[in-house]
Amino acid sequence: MTTDQDFDYDYLVIGSGFGGSVSALRLVEKGWKVGIVEQGKRIGKKEISAAREAPRKLYWLPAFGLKGFFGYSIFRHLFIIKGVGVGGGSLVWGSVMLEPKLSFYDDENMKKMGVDWQKELAPTSPR
Repeated sequence: MTTDQDFDYDYLVIGSGFGGSVSALRLVEKGWKVGIVEQGKRIGKKEISAAREAPRKLYWLPAFGLKGFFGYSIFRHLFIIKGVGVGGGSLVWGSVMLEPKLSFYDDENMKKMGVDWQKELAPTSPR
């Protein structure tokens, strides 16, 4: 017979991406003990920059010796893109997000808004 005291967590969330982190937060807010497990490691600015310079550092294909943080699975009617690391899919989004060209900031419609968009959209240091 098992009791509540036999377990360290009330819930175990698989994946720390958008869905997993919000699910874990909501469960904790309700007073539950929650653990999160993640397949990958912590990814920082250094790893993201390296992946932009050498795409082989981006992909997670261990069978080929690639241990980046961008993975995918292909099925008959489904293609899954995933982040392999703390943050999950947000790693993929942040790593492949296109940076605007200068012509974007020089556009008359952008200037009419009265915001320095180049400064506003510039990368910031993590807190």
